[in-house]
Amino acid sequence: MDSEFLLMDSSSTALAGPSAFQIPYLIRQKICSSLDTPCPNGADWRMLAQRLKLDRHMSFFASNASPTSVILDLWEAQHFHSGNINQLATVMADIGKQEAMIFLVSDGEC
Repeated sequence: MDSEFLLMDSSSTALAGPSAFQIPYLIRQKICSSLDTPCPNGADWRMLAQRLKLDRHMSFFASNASPTSVILDLWEAQHFHSGNINQLATVMADIGKQEAMIFLVSDGEC
């Protein structure tokens, strides 16, 4: 047996390392605050789930305090090798959330 395997910390995350993708914290917070509240015209977390092709999990998302956060978690997990924040920005613009400030954060804020 490999000794490195025996020394592995069981609490370490599987999405660590140079190839892991994670939405910067402040961008995630801005997206959640923008989409968690239901919107009469539908530009909320439900539309995000539809645009990201995750709408089969709608009832699960709805049962969470922050449905948007859960959607983003799932999207990150599906795209951790090829995650592209520009793709997410395009989806946000498509659903009518074109607040450019959501995606503009400095390196120090992330």
